[in-house]
Amino acid sequence: MAFVYGSSNLKFNILILASALALMACHHHETGPSLALTAPAEKGPYVVKGSEAPIHSIAGGKVLAQLFFNETNHSNLGALSVLTLQPGAGVPMHNHPNSAEIIYILEGKMDMVIEGTAISASAGDAVHIPFAAQHSAKVSSDVPVKAVQLYVAPGPEQRFAKGPIVKPTQPQEGE
Repeated sequence: MAFVYGSSNLKFNILILASALALMACHHHETGPSLALTAPAEKGPYVVKGSEAPIHSIAGGKVLAQLFFNETNHSNLGALSVLTLQPGAGVPMHNHPNSAEIIYILEGKMDMVIEGTAISASAGDAVHIPFAAQHSAKVSSDVPVKAVQLYVAPGPEQRFAKGPIVKPTQPQEGE
């Protein structure tokens, strides 16, 4: 089952995402077992600056994936990325057998199918994709979709790292 939460209050939506991440990390009712909460062998970094997080171009340049936290920098519990998908870009049906996914839409609109259920998510909405759920997505707005993506546990984001690294076309917020 997919859940979409809407609010114009960014702090409220970030709180929802953080709470969902914590709950998913501790236990997921569809899989039964809890994730192992072990400290990584190495610590840090505690901050990854937007200017230092690699941005990979995939899908023929229609998708940019900026990778912040993942197993490559000792985040063994989850992964955080920022995605930018151009109008018309899509993600074919797939699943993540060992990870759940949360997407928070910052800009644009996406039509998705999650476990056979069609949904639409726009700026200000958060989407939960359970562990191993079949899902797909397509940008349905005339503007790019920009979204924050979380995985619990990390791993699926590594497919983005196969694309070439590109430089941002505009300064990141706060820089």
